[in-house]
Amino acid sequence: RKCTQFECNLMGIRGWVMNTTKGTVIGQAQGTEDKINKLKMWLKTKGSPKSRIERCVIREQKTVMRYKWSDFEIRRHSSWL
Repeated sequence: RKCTQFECNLMGIRGWVMNTTKGTVIGQAQGTEDKINKLKMWLKTKGSPKSRIERCVIREQKTVMRYKWSDFEIRRHSSWL
């Protein structure tokens, strides 16, 4: 999560990332199409140095008129996941 936050801050991407109880990571990201495409490639091919990427699923990609977040944050585990 820290590496994802670091990369997103470098790229100027806003949103959040969080571990789930299933041992996976979820999140949402907002930025220009070019920045989001770079993030997707990083998530699919590199990720955190300590991570093992078995698959990367990107869902519900859409254009937004204004950003919901002002930065990129790490969220803590929630029981609803």
